[in-house]
Amino acid sequence: MHAADLAVLAQERPLRIVLVNAGEPDTLTWSGLYQPLRLAAKVLGPERLHVDVRSPDKFTGDPGRHWHLVLLAADESEAALRPANSRALIERCRAAPFWGGVGAGVLWLADAGALQGARAALPWALYPDVNAQAEQALLSPHLYEIDANRLTCCGGAASVDFALTLVDLLFGATAQAQVKEILCVDRVRGPDERQRVALQAR
Repeated sequence: MHAADLAVLAQERPLRIVLVNAGEPDTLTWSGLYQPLRLAAKVLGPERLHVDVRSPDKFTGDPGRHWHLVLLAADESEAALRPANSRALIERCRAAPFWGGVGAGVLWLADAGALQGARAALPWALYPDVNAQAEQALLSPHLYEIDANRLTCCGGAASVDFALTLVDLLFGATAQAQVKEILCVDRVRGPDERQRVALQAR
């Protein structure tokens, strides 16, 4: 993970993040991503962080808005529900300085060739679904990856760790600690931790 790549975002006032929810709002993947960032925005105030939520259609149809970071999210169980306008959606994502996917969003980006040559934390359950384009990404067994301006997370409970790590990298340990306290989170798993751990090793 190249955390230094995100340093440029920490200088933005306010930092504008948009989360594109391409799945159901009650999944762990979505809640784990959205709630820590929503709380960080509340703690930091609108002059430092602004978090927007868009549907794929609304996001694609709003080309005039500028965001610093775009994350396309859907639970891995929703991978077959690829947005109808996925090509335009992914091109719109890639127009942001930093962008990426969470859960099934990683598969959609990889299948479109958008993650070519980048380390990508594809959910392990979706490995059988990758196409030839996706195989050009460096598929990682880790919970999440930050490779230059491309960010990926396998989703599920790892979304919480990913979102809290972003808060730490962008706004510091104090802001992260405040959000952790609100969420009753004791430990944030690092990017090098693996998605699957054998039961006997736990």
